[in-house]
Formats: sequence, structure tokens, C-alpha cells
Amino acid sequence: MRRENSLMSCRNLVRLIFASTVCIEIFKVLYLHSKIQDNSAEVVDHPLISTTKNLRQERRGEERKGDRDRIPVFYNLFVKHKRDISRVTDIVSEQKALLQPYHKPFFIQSMGAVQLNISDAIFLEHRPKGTEILTLHSLWNFCRDNKQVEKVVYLHPKGSFHPSELNENLRKFLTAGALSEECASVDDACNVCSSRFSPLPNPHTPGNMWLARCDYIRQLIDPIDFEQDMNSFQSSCMKRDTPWCDGRGRHSAEHWVHSHPSVKPCDLYKNPKYVWNYEGE
Repeated sequence: MRRENSLMSCRNLVRLIFASTVCIEIFKVLYLHSKIQDNSAEVVDHPLISTTKNLRQERRGEERKGDRDRIPVFYNLFVKHKRDISRVTDIVSEQKALLQPYHKPFFIQSMGAVQLNISDAIFLEHRPKGTEILTLHSLWNFCRDNKQVEKVVYLHPKGSFHPSELNENLRKFLTAGALSEECASVDDACNVCSSRFSPLPNPHTPGNMWLARCDYIRQLIDPIDFEQDMNSFQSSCMKRDTPWCDGRGRHSAEHWVHSHPSVKPCDLYKNPKYVWNYEGE
């Protein structure tokens, strides 16, 4: 009798241990599943876009690998007067026509007299006044907050403020480079790609449209602080009243992306006659 009782106790103990083990394994599976669910629903936490429902819908359920295959575009949109709406809308459409399927999301920082209605775009905000520094600040923050994203593009509708044939030609030239397959496929040997890079009169891309690697962007200082720091420098440029020569004031926006010692610029235009500005002077 004692032996039978002992056998029954052993069997019950084995059943208890087995049941406990099964419960533990089930708990592990449920826990891992919940973690996967949480990660798949991760949303970008960006100061200007954290409340944008469109962005939440765009990113919900996407894998991080998909982020690496995408190249977000940050677009600085300025409309001087309401009478410019039609002309500037045409410029935006012209540039958007060169977007590839991997160029998304398309973020717009809007400034000026009116906010345009642009399809397939995520508006960060609209301000009556502002400069490129605002959009560059958003791009910089995005790269810092989204380390899975490898590359970003910066564009603007050059000529929207000062319409001219020179600005139109430069805009088309720069847009084609920034959105090119060549720039999209750059490896670690290049971290800023554009149609033309110039070391004169300071390292910059004339017209300021480019693709950059986010791991490089994260090394730069905040564009807002950069503009202030550049303005604090003393140089012969100040004496000659030529702030463009060392990249201060509004010209700091062009100099910013090439301002770090680790910059590895590459460009696409092969003709050495064009150096910078409009005609290489």
C-alpha cells in the first residue's frame, strides 16, 4: 500500500512539473508575441510629426527593414504671395515627378503666405515666416530619432521666391541629382551626394539640394545652433560684407550639411567648368 501511494505521489509530482513547464513555455510564447506586436506598431516620435495621424497610419505595422529600403524626402516649401500659388504648385509637381517609389515619406515644411494643397505628402507645419533652417532642423531630428533609416533627401522649390531662368535651370539640375539612382545607391565611401559639390568659397552644394546618410547627419550640430555659431565668427568676409563667402547668415543653410570634418562628398556632374553659383564664378 505504501509503495502504491509512493508511486501515485511520484506520478502526481511528474504531472505537476510537466504542467508547470507547459505553462511557463506558453507564457514565454505569449510574452514574445506581445513584444513583436509592440515593435511592429512602433511610431516615429518626432517633435513636429508625433501627432500626425497620416504618419502613424503610414508606419504602423511596417518592419524596420522596410525603413532601410525607403529614403524620406524633406521639402522646404515657400510661397511668397497668393498670386504665386499656381506657379509654385507647378514647381512642386515638376520636382515630385522625379520621385522614385522608394522616395517616401514626402515631408513638407510649409512657409509663406499660404499652405498649398499637395497630394501624397505629410505636412509638418505651416508658418507665415521661416527659412530653410526649419526644414533642416526637422531632417536632423528625424535622423537622430530614427536610426534604422539610412538616407534622407533635402529639396526645395528654388525660384519660388526669385523666379528666373537661372534659378529654373539650377533647380532642375539639382533635383535630378538629389533624386537620382546614383545618389540613392551610394555606399559608405560617400555620405553627401549631389549634382555638384564645391569647396569654394566654403564646402557646400550650390543651390542646396542633396541626399545624405543619416549616420553622418547625426554627427552634425543642430542647424539652428549652427547658424548662430557661424554668425559669431569673425573673418574678412564680415569686413567685405559678403556673408556667403564663409557660410554665415542665411548662407549657413547651404554650408551646414558639409560642415563636419568627416564629410565625404560626391557629385555627379563631370564638367569641371562649373564650380559654384550659377556660372562658376
